[in-house]
Amino acid sequence: MRRITLSSAPGRSVRSFAKRSKEHSERQDQQRRRERPGAGPHPEKSKKIRVAIVGVGNCASSLIQGRYYYENAAETDFVPGLMHVNLGGYHVRDIEFVAAFDIDKNKVGKDLSEAIYQKPNNTFVFQKVPHLGVKVERGMTHDGLGKYLSQIIEKAPGPTADVAGSSASAKSTS
Repeated sequence: MRRITLSSAPGRSVRSFAKRSKEHSERQDQQRRRERPGAGPHPEKSKKIRVAIVGVGNCASSLIQGRYYYENAAETDFVPGLMHVNLGGYHVRDIEFVAAFDIDKNKVGKDLSEAIYQKPNNTFVFQKVPHLGVKVERGMTHDGLGKYLSQIIEKAPGPTADVAGSSASAKSTS
């Protein structure tokens, strides 16, 4: 029987090549972390995922309620609707809502924690959201209200907010 040895270079085994490759990869990861603090498997504790909501409807209501419902979930917990409680070093509680925009007069001007429960939203309420200090601002209606939506809501009066400027200048609460 003839024995065949795979090697990456004369006199070096595949195992030796794999070990060197792994060490090289680890050195590259360390270099990236030095260049970008907070990157990698464990971002800095002060890092947050800052989210602006455009359209405070049923989906936004579920997202915001879910963030507070699961804020104390252990990383090993099964959480319906999420694949992982911790993703890339960020926990569900690292989501921070910093701005919100809508056109409905029932939502504009209210705190986001109140606006998510206003009609015509009809999402099941499964979590009471604490006061967020995020005022829902008047969003833009570039092409007007649709035929059916205009029968359900009344457009908020007043000028539209500077969406880009509001989002960029939103202060982090951390």
